[in-house]
Amino acid sequence: WFWTMDIRRDTQESDWMSEFHRINWLCAKAVQDQWKEEVELIKSEVWWTINFFDSKSRQWEKLGMQSWEWGAVGHAVYATREAAIYATLRDQ
Repeated sequence: WFWTMDIRRDTQESDWMSEFHRINWLCAKAVQDQWKEEVELIKSEVWWTINFFDSKSRQWEKLGMQSWEWGAVGHAVYATREAAIYATLRDQ
């Protein structure tokens, strides 16, 4: 039934219907704007997550290299594994 409405005639004949259609349009526009904002936020969150994983991977790589220099083999192996985990998360 909604698709068969004659909006142009309704708005010409009734100020109330004109106001109704304006408000309905504004509500629909607000919802559309909210979804556009949500899409942008999600894209940003994905980028932030990738940057976080990259940063953590580099931190663990640095700790691993320092541990090798100090002769702490166990620490170096652990740090290398953590760096690999974060690199995998970053690349997925």
